[in-house]
Amino acid sequence: MDIKNFFEDDQRYQLTLVELAAIDNVGSMLTLPYLQNYLDLSEYKLNTLINDLNDSWYNLFNQQLFIKNGKNFIVHREISINKITKFKSYLAKRSLPFRMFISTLLHKNLKEFSEENYISFSKSYNVQKTLIHILSHYNIYIEKDVFVGDETTIQLLAYQLLFTVYYENEYLFPDEMKQAAVEYYRILESIFNWSLTPLEKTKIELYLILTIIRQSSTGFNYLIALTDSKKMIALTQGWEKISDNSPAHFLLFLFCQGMIDAITIDDEKLLLYLGNEKRRFITLFTNYFQVSVDDFFENPLFNIEFQRIILRQKFFPIVFQSFETIGSSAIMQNLFVSYDHFIRLLLSHYTFFNDELKNNSYYDFMMLLYHFFPIKEFEPTVTICIHFSRGKLYSEFIADLITNFYLLPIKIEYKLSNRTDIYLSDFENKKFIRKQIIWKNPPDSRDWQIFIDTLSKARSEKYKKES
Repeated sequence: MDIKNFFEDDQRYQLTLVELAAIDNVGSMLTLPYLQNYLDLSEYKLNTLINDLNDSWYNLFNQQLFIKNGKNFIVHREISINKITKFKSYLAKRSLPFRMFISTLLHKNLKEFSEENYISFSKSYNVQKTLIHILSHYNIYIEKDVFVGDETTIQLLAYQLLFTVYYENEYLFPDEMKQAAVEYYRILESIFNWSLTPLEKTKIELYLILTIIRQSSTGFNYLIALTDSKKMIALTQGWEKISDNSPAHFLLFLFCQGMIDAITIDDEKLLLYLGNEKRRFITLFTNYFQVSVDDFFENPLFNIEFQRIILRQKFFPIVFQSFETIGSSAIMQNLFVSYDHFIRLLLSHYTFFNDELKNNSYYDFMMLLYHFFPIKEFEPTVTICIHFSRGKLYSEFIADLITNFYLLPIKIEYKLSNRTDIYLSDFENKKFIRKQIIWKNPPDSRDWQIFIDTLSKARSEKYKKES
């Protein structure tokens, strides 16, 4: 679920303004008519929103985002992905529907919510109705101030939302729950001899806390089994059936998150499901690329990573929120043209996936292909002629930078030919009618971005021509 579903109208407008500013460069001007038309707001409302946004941005980052110039607005600061993430978290923490979600998760009633947020009981009741509407798409409801629905869905949704908002491990849970999660984590760390990153540790501790919270309402505590190291090791070596509230289910979560290297599955139905998914993948791949790559499909590491993707889709369809510009996803699609087309064909068979899960799975499969299949055999080769006025050694230096930086099928030449797709130099060649990139000498970060964009377009055009 997108955290924006919990935002109130003004919060959604503010986030949209931030995302628009992020797409433009520092110093770019967003005109008042454009913003009014894009957001469908009056001039007064838009001015109020930007003033409030500037105040919030200043509170967070000690700087304003927009400077007003007459009736237009200039983007005053460069916006990093990290700042956008922090701003979304900032908005979520001030959203009453999201606060109601946390309150209900912790088994608090409407009276307690009203007192904690300094609002009337009737206002709290309306906020709860809004939350019920948001969650109804997942068949989750609230009865007597308690979540009702599929237990796994409730826990996964809470996990996804809380990790998105409280990504710096600042979860607002009772101390005894946090401490219990830390103790369980230490036991797991000892059993599996972990040396995890802080991010991986945060993921596990959050999942443990949510398991403790939800099991306190169901009255069943499978986490006690985590204290039995022999049982835990045995479970990684095979189980016959996975149920929602079981140590096996928790171990499956660890495997899907990459915390456990391998597991053995004895569940016949699940083994059949995994086998069918692998056959589907192999059949589509070999038919699409017209190749036989049996050696890759029998690679044990490929099988493990493929299982992770399929099991994650089935049991833990968690989609963490991140900000992507239109341009960033387009670059990925154009750099790996044939892989992109194949993955979209593959995902077209998953008709039960929503857009979020399809997008998440797209990148999972893209990384799988990138790591296990020789990209140079499947992607069209772009030939680049490099000729700089500094001479041959400098041209070869630039060639080394390009070929080492991009693990893509690129062929380098130092004289123009009829094979040349891109001409890269510090001087224009007026006789060359295809794509030219004129760099500063030496290139700066903007020059490299122009190179990426041009290479992406050339690859996409060549793919269409050759297919």
